[in-house]
Amino acid sequence: MTILNVGDWRKINDFLLQTGQIYSLKNYPSIILDACKGLINYDSANFFIHINPHHNSLDKPYVVNISDNTLIDYIKYYQFLDPMKEKTFNQPEPTKSTKIMNYQEWQTTEYFSDFIQPNGFYYSCGIDLHYKEKLLATLSLFRDRHSPDFSAKELYFFHILKPHLGNQLYKLIVIESKDSSRYTNYSQLIGQLADKFGLSTREAEVVNLVIKGTTNQEIADSLFISINTVKKHLYKIFNKTNSTSRTELIARTLDINLVLMENDNT
Repeated sequence: MTILNVGDWRKINDFLLQTGQIYSLKNYPSIILDACKGLINYDSANFFIHINPHHNSLDKPYVVNISDNTLIDYIKYYQFLDPMKEKTFNQPEPTKSTKIMNYQEWQTTEYFSDFIQPNGFYYSCGIDLHYKEKLLATLSLFRDRHSPDFSAKELYFFHILKPHLGNQLYKLIVIESKDSSRYTNYSQLIGQLADKFGLSTREAEVVNLVIKGTTNQEIADSLFISINTVKKHLYKIFNKTNSTSRTELIARTLDINLVLMENDNT
C-alpha cells in the first residue's frame, strides 16, 4: 500500500490549485503537463484529447520535448506497432511500461529499436481520463534510460487526481462543444438545477457566477455580500447537490445540459 506524507499531499494541493482555474479547453493540456512537473517529473510527454474515442486511433496531441517529425511518424505508422497502446488504451487505472512490458523481449522489436530508442524514450507511465466511463483523453509521460523508472507513489498521484482531471476536462469539452452551443442559456440550466436540488434564489445566483468562472471575491463583489457569506452559500449548495468542489457542481449542471440535448434529439 502506498502511503503519502505531508509533503506529498502538499504537492497534490499545489497541483489542484494550479489547474483548478482552467477555463479553456485549448489551454488545458499545456497547463496540466506544466503542473505535472511539480508532481511527477518527466523528460517528455504527450496529451491526446480523443475527438472520436470509438476507434483505436489518435489525433494530434499537445506535446513536450517531442519533435513534429517524431509525432507524425508515430501517428502515421508506429502507433499501430505500439504494444503499450494496445495493452493500456482506455484503461481505468494509471500504469507504467515496466509493469506491462517484458523489456528483454520488447527491446528486440521494430517498435523499440526504430522508434523508442532513437527518440530517447525508455520508461513511460500514463493515464486515461474518463467521465462516467466515457474516454476523454490520454496523458503519457516519458523518461530516458538514464533517469529512474516511475515509482508506485507517482502512479498513486495519478490515481488520486484522475477523477478531478476527468470531471474538469468533461466540463470544458461540453462547454466548448459546437453541438451544445445552443444550450448555453445558463439561466435555463440553473433553473433546472435549482428545481432538482431545492436551491434558493440567492444560491442559484451564486451557481450562475461559479459556472462563469468567477472567484469567491468576485461573487461577493457582484452580489454585494461578504466573502464569508459566499462561502456559506457554497457550503449549502455543495451539500444540496452532493458536490465536493466547483468542478463537481459544474458537472451537475452539465448533466442537466446533456439531458436537454438528448430530449431535443428525440
